[in-house]
This record gives sequence, C-alpha cells and structure tokens, in this order.
Amino acid sequence: MNHEAGATKTLDPSVRELVTDLLYSHLPALYRIVDMAEGAREPLREEAPPGVEELYKFLRVLAAPIARTRQNVEELHADLFIDKSADWVLPYLADMIGMRLVFPDAASNRRDVRGTVGWRRRKGTPAMLEEMASDLSGQMAVTREGWKRILLAQDLDLYRPERTIAELSRATIAERATGPLDDAFHAVDPRRVGRTTGRYHPKHVAHWMYPTRLFPLSGGTAFDRTLYGMGGVPAVDHRFAFHPLGADVPLRVRRADMEDRLATDRVPPLHFAESPGDWLDQEGGSGARFTVRLTGLPGAVAAPSKEPRAPSRIPAHLALVAAQCEMRLLQHTAERLTAPVTVTVAAVQLIGVNGNEPDTGTIIERGHLEIAASGGTPSLGAAGPLGSPFVVMLRLAAAGGAGYFPGATIEIGSLAPEAGLPPSDPRLSAMGFLSGALVVELPAMWVVGDRWLFVAADGSLFDGDPPGTTLDVTTSGLRLPGEALSVGPGPRGRPCRSRPIPSRGGGCRRRPRAACRGARSGGRGRVGRARARGQHGGAAALVRAADEGGDPALPAHGLGGRRSDDRLHVDRASGDRRRRHDGGGAARRLGQRGRSRGRRSGRRRAVDPRGVGSHGHRAAGL
Repeated sequence: MNHEAGATKTLDPSVRELVTDLLYSHLPALYRIVDMAEGAREPLREEAPPGVEELYKFLRVLAAPIARTRQNVEELHADLFIDKSADWVLPYLADMIGMRLVFPDAASNRRDVRGTVGWRRRKGTPAMLEEMASDLSGQMAVTREGWKRILLAQDLDLYRPERTIAELSRATIAERATGPLDDAFHAVDPRRVGRTTGRYHPKHVAHWMYPTRLFPLSGGTAFDRTLYGMGGVPAVDHRFAFHPLGADVPLRVRRADMEDRLATDRVPPLHFAESPGDWLDQEGGSGARFTVRLTGLPGAVAAPSKEPRAPSRIPAHLALVAAQCEMRLLQHTAERLTAPVTVTVAAVQLIGVNGNEPDTGTIIERGHLEIAASGGTPSLGAAGPLGSPFVVMLRLAAAGGAGYFPGATIEIGSLAPEAGLPPSDPRLSAMGFLSGALVVELPAMWVVGDRWLFVAADGSLFDGDPPGTTLDVTTSGLRLPGEALSVGPGPRGRPCRSRPIPSRGGGCRRRPRAACRGARSGGRGRVGRARARGQHGGAAALVRAADEGGDPALPAHGLGGRRSDDRLHVDRASGDRRRRHDGGGAARRLGQRGRSRGRRSGRRRAVDPRGVGSHGHRAAGL
C-alpha cells in the first residue's frame, strides 16, 4: 500500500507504547513480577537498565506491526471528519458534497470544505457572507446591507420611527456617519459600489476587511503620563497610557467568537467614552478584549443596577403627602408623546365601612409635574395638615382630554420634616427606602380623562382605575390591589436641607441615591446641569460646577438612562483639600460664546463634536 492510498508512513510512538502495554498486561502476573525490577509496580519502559524487563522489550518488538495496523485503522476513522482528516483526503471529501477546491493551500481548503454545508443552508444571509469572508481570508470581515441605511419617507400605514435624520446632539456622530460603524440613514446612492460610493442602495452589500493581524497580549504595565508639579503633586489628575512608551496609539480588540458582532478592530475613542463596558473583557479569559487592573483587581464600569425585585403592596407612607411635594423629571421618552401630561401627587381620602375605598372627589393635591416633549415643569401643590385616613395616589391628565403617554421616571420628595425617616417595613428600611422620598417609573399608557394610580412604599405603581377601586384588607393592614404596573427603580437617598439653593441649572434640594454602582462625593459649590453627550445607562455622574463663593449644594445624578457628561475634569490643588469639578460648565460657556459670535456675524459656526482628547480638541454642546 502506498501513502496516497491510506498506508501509514511513520509509526506513532504513542500507539506502539499503547499496544505494548496492552500485550504486557495480558501476561500472567507471575512472569511480570519476575521481569520487572525489584519493588517496581509498573514497567520502567525505556528507562529500564540492561538485564531488566527483557520480556517487555521483546513484546515491544512484536508490537510494531500490530501498532502499525491499529494506527492505520485510527487514521481511516479520522479521515471521515474534516477537522482530523489528512490533506490528501480533502479532494475526496469535497467531491462528496459537490464542491471544487480553489485554494492552493490545504488550510484554506479545509476551512472552505468545513463551512460549505452550513453556508449553503444559510445562503444569502449577511451573517453567512460575513462568516465566510472571515474564515476564508483569515481576517475580520464586516458586512453591511445597503437597504438598512436608506432614509425613507414615512408611511402612516408602516411607521418606521428609527429611520429619521441623524441626531447630531451625540458626539459619536463623528464616528457613526460612515464606515462599518455607520448607524445613520442616508439618501439612495445609485453609483457602483466603490471605496466611498454605492453603499446606500437596496441591492448593494458592502464588505469591510481588516488586514491587520492581531496577537493576544497577556499583560503589561501602564505608562505613567501624569504631569507632576512642585513637590511631586499631580498638576491636573492621574493619567496612564496602554502603550509601554506612552505613545498615543488606538487600542485594538478582536472578536471573541463567531457570535461576537464586533464591527471594528480599533476602539473608537468617542464610542469608548460613551460606553466603555462594550469594549472591556466581560467574560474573562477570552483574550479578545482588554482588562484594566487597579492594584491587581479588575476595574469596573458604572452601569445601571436593575436587579429583579418583587414589588411591595404596602401603600406609600403618608409622610410623602404630609406637606407639599417637589417633583422632578429624571427620564422620559418624547418621540411618541402626543400631548403634555400633568402628573399630580394627591392624598386621597379613604371612606367606606372598612376604610379602604378611596374617594377621588376628596383629595389634597401636594405637587404637580407637567411632562412635555421639551421636559418637565414642576410646581408645588396645596399646603395644610391631613385629617382623616388618606392614601397616596397619582393622577395623570393629558392636555385636551386624551393622549398617549410613552412613560417616564420621576422623583417625588416631600417637604415634611418626617420625610427623612425610614418606612415602617423593616425590609424596605434595610434597602435604604425613605418614607417621604420615592423614585417612580410611570409605564406607557393611554391617558383618557383622569388616570389614577396607587403608589407603593417602594415606588411601585398599581392600577387605581376605575375610581373607587378598594384596597385589600388583611391582618397586617391595607394592601394595594391587583398586579403591579411597574416596579420601583430603587431607593432614594436621605433628604438634606430643604431651603432653596440659587443655581443657574435649577436647585437640587436633596441628595438622590445613585441608581447604579459608583462612587459618590460631597463638597461645596453650586449645582450645574450637564446637557452634554456622554455615558448612558444611568451612570452615576456626580456633576458639580466650580463657582467661587457658592452656597453648599448637593450632587446631581443620572438615573435610568439619563445622560451625563463625559468631559469631567478634576483639578486637585496642592497644599489644601479643595477640588474643582467642571461638570460641563466650560463647554457650555464655550458653546454660548460660539453661538453669540455666529449671531453677530450673521451665520452659524460648526462645532467640533469630538471630546477633549490627547490632542487638545475643545468640545462644545451642539
């Protein structure tokens, strides 16, 4: 037999040793004990000295033809599988599935044969084209369909809310306007597909190839780029570079597996500033992403904490409506809001034999919040003490009598002195809830007339329609009826001073509890509202404007998707413990000066959407 027909050219030593051990184990123990060295339980094999294990050496000679036959049988079985077959078997396997080998090397032909069956089953799909290009070329490929990026005129029968003009308020538009990261919509381009043309057409598919070959780096020490002043004190803050020489080079990442939908091998700086968790190694051990370790521990990224929690059926404490209430809009969706909706916090009197029937005709309004597409407008309600038993409810009323409300997250805080006390339920008290401060998530709904909602002690909402829906009477007291419409986002921090604080961006009279994991700080200064592009997902951004001589104030925060400023600078002054937090005030003033100069010159000036980076680009709000 020749090698091309399947004969074994060389004998594998491991197969020969296996066959020898099998023959030796079948001998009677009497002969094996005499043959092995004194006190040995296993044969020494090649390490046996002369005159010892002569019988084992004799069987090793006899096992050679048997081992060759065994190896040939194992190779014939391996040739049935594309991953283990020999190179000369590839044309036969390809002929079995009706394909022809086109590559000059065996490795590319093996990948082609391996994926042919699966590619035929998914023929024509973008994922199949992307996977085939990556496998056959050995490089990362990204496929984008042209029809998905075409801007269309809206049809009332088939509404596509996502296909609108690109939103220029986000800084990442500079990286999302073209290329494989493109998620904006464009006019139809009827030209042929080229380097910069023809990508936006219903019949065109664009492919991007990344020829750079990346190799995993198991570890490295960051380069210190901190600017130190007199006495070794950092001039601004601590800065480090990944490059061992401190060079300003882009970071590279690889796909962890075929299910990874990574669209670029370079880490875009604006995308990384907006959502760093998308680029870090989240699984661990994949070697495709990078991990930043601080004192040996992996660095974490602030993210919303949306832990599953059962809603409480205990009614909200009356401390929430014992005095006037301040309301604040934290997050809302303006796209589908058909009419402004007014949310009212009310103390509704309980009547009936068991005192469990709310009388919506006898209420005390403690606070109002008008939610429009432009934002929320709060106002205080009536003052005065509570008399008979009451229950806390929310009333939603749309302008014009009816409208669709897409949902919102609001904050309710009472001005009563007992608002900072913990609730009576020990479980809620241990979680950090307060009696007179709640964060409530209003669900999406149609508002026709007055829509009533019960408020639970943890901020959960229960349906109060139709008016007069009775509360459940239990041995533990009154409980809210039915199923919860929404679960409270989480506890809110202990209220601080309630006196008004002058501020350009509106006063923050209490310290809210951050709805995500992250550090919190306190200090002096005046609160400024950050309206810049930055990290999403409720990152707990502690924004503080640096105004000399300001009154003591409290940090603002982001909750449940509220955007915060990614251009935060912390200046540490030497010799004392003062800190200056720039929460976007400089960028906002820069944008105002640019707009005023544009009005004086009779035209608008373009604003650089890039953030403050290593090259010293200035950023301003668009």
